[in-house]
Amino acid sequence: MTERRGNTTWREVGVVIVIGLAIVAAGHTAWRLMGELRRLRSEQLDLKKHEVLTQEQLNQFQAEQAQLTKNLQLVATDRDNLVAQVKHMAQAQQDADTQRQLFEDMFRGSEAERLALLHRLGPLETQQQELVKDREFLINERAALQQSVVALQDRVQKRTEEKRLKQQLADAEKKRKQLEASLAKNSRTLDQVAKERASIQQDFAKLKQRYEPLQERYAQLLSDNKTLKRKVERLPGDLADLTREHERLIKDLGDTHYNMGVMFSKRRDFPRAAAEFQKAIELKPDDADSDYYLGVIYDELLPDRGRATTLLRQYLVLSPEGAQANWAQQYIASWRAWEAKERLE
Repeated sequence: MTERRGNTTWREVGVVIVIGLAIVAAGHTAWRLMGELRRLRSEQLDLKKHEVLTQEQLNQFQAEQAQLTKNLQLVATDRDNLVAQVKHMAQAQQDADTQRQLFEDMFRGSEAERLALLHRLGPLETQQQELVKDREFLINERAALQQSVVALQDRVQKRTEEKRLKQQLADAEKKRKQLEASLAKNSRTLDQVAKERASIQQDFAKLKQRYEPLQERYAQLLSDNKTLKRKVERLPGDLADLTREHERLIKDLGDTHYNMGVMFSKRRDFPRAAAEFQKAIELKPDDADSDYYLGVIYDELLPDRGRATTLLRQYLVLSPEGAQANWAQQYIASWRAWEAKERLE
């Protein structure tokens, strides 16, 4: 019995030892599981932080895309407005040139008319001066004849040759009448010349009134024409600046779509990544990296071998010495071999 009791005791001790070892193993496993759980929780926190950062980057990219799209629309609007302004200013300059030509024709006509009036006015003034001189001479002659008549009358009274003196008196009277008639005729001619001169002066004053505004308008047209020419000469430079700004915005927008494609690829959202790379290619046809990444997506993730081959060929055209050129060539060669095998089968 004693010996039996001894066997029972060692069995219990063995059970206790096994249970203890199991507990130690379970504790070690539990400790290892707790460490793994802490590591997984840390990785989960890191993933959440990465997701938050990725969402912030996405929001930032979308904001940049919206701003670039808005700027692109503004630049396009400015360019259209500038082109319309160029056309309007060109039409305004053409109208100004036509109006300037019209005023130049009117100016030349008015100048010719003014010169003709001055040409007519010169001889009339000369004739008027001669008539004034003749009038003064006739007045002097008349006074002299009157003195002669008085003297003859005195001589008739004093001398006995009354008949001869009367004849001389008659001749003198006749000559006096002729002189008075000539003087009257000259006076009428002088009045007519004075009236014609006054009429010419009035026409000249009217012509001057028309001529001075034409000169002012002509000078204003010349100034406006010079201003329009300066603006037209400056417009190509402004248009070139807007074109460069437009191209820069398109490039920035293409880079934004490329970055969003990379970000969506990292998040394994390949349909959206493919759409962003496609937009980047549309905006920047010479973007070899976008062709490559979109080709890889169509090869591995959105199976479309034909589309992938086309994109990789375009990548080789744009970047024949690129980092992925060998892989792209091997892929295209492999796809050609596969197609040949399928046709043979």
